[in-house]
Amino acid sequence: MPTYFAQLADQGSEASAHLNTITQKILKLEKSNSDFLVENHAVDIDYFELIKLPHQALPTRSAKKARQ
Repeated sequence: MPTYFAQLADQGSEASAHLNTITQKILKLEKSNSDFLVENHAVDIDYFELIKLPHQALPTRSAKKARQ
């Protein structure tokens, strides 16, 4: 993970491209199947040691609603 984290500082890196792709997929899923994201996150927490990425967090649904 240290290499991945280090590469996130470079916008042209493979890690940055990966994170951007995943972010876009998450944003799309949030609109089409948000229940899946919640359930999948719960499973991930049970099975993996999740590490926060050093990047700006995605806006939450409650934050989006507050801005509308």
